Amino acid sequence: MECALFSFRQKIFFTYALLFLICILLTFPISQWMVRAIAIQSMTERADELIRDLRTASDNDALVRRLKSLKHQIFFSC
Repeated sequence: MECALFSFRQKIFFTYALLFLICILLTFPISQWMVRAIAIQSMTERADELIRDLRTASDNDALVRRLKSLKHQIFFSC
């Protein structure tokens, strides 16, 4: 006397559905964390590069000229 609540196919289907939902639920927090980490790393590298470029300026006028020449690269560089 077997009292099976679900058939074998239904158990397989529910197992796959549960695994799919778990994967979907884990995807969003992981992707948000990864995007945040990549953005922080990119901004840090760009700021370090900008600081290196600006340290070589000899005086305030040279610093302003260098900033004006790098204006297009400050926010839009890859």
